[in-house]
Amino acid sequence: AHRAIAAPLQRPALRLRETLVRLGLAHVRSPARVRGHALDRARVLPLVTRGDPRMLIARTIQPDSDLFLGVLVDCSGSMSGANLDRARRFAVLVAEAARGLTGVDARFFGFTDKVIYDAGDARRCAVSSLRATDGNNDAAALTHVASVAMASHRKSKLLVMISDGLPTEC
Repeated sequence: AHRAIAAPLQRPALRLRETLVRLGLAHVRSPARVRGHALDRARVLPLVTRGDPRMLIARTIQPDSDLFLGVLVDCSGSMSGANLDRARRFAVLVAEAARGLTGVDARFFGFTDKVIYDAGDARRCAVSSLRATDGNNDAAALTHVASVAMASHRKSKLLVMISDGLPTEC
């Protein structure tokens, strides 16, 4: 079921993948430089004995992803039909884009008012199995996924909720 949804989404998934790769920036330290911001103490001896001027540490900024991406799909009864199909397609698009990226952890969840479904990660995404039933509890789903995100060791955290915006009456 996942492959059937993912096949027509390959081009948009590649474009999203390029964005995910360039999402973060990191300072990379380069020792033994003539220009830099800090003294490399290990290079003092070569400076004194051989006159080697490369004694500074430079920092260069390079693209480096370090992202936790949590996707929540509303599985309430109001999402049945075309709404849930679009939500599944978007989640599969994100899964295909994040699959195999070392700097991105993507997790997928479905939720109703009674249950939060763990729909896997980018390698084993089960979003295509989600069905529309019951009501919705947005706050509980966001709290659960936020706790999963906080347990991640990634620097950046992004939560995406896909919903039609119709709450269950209290």
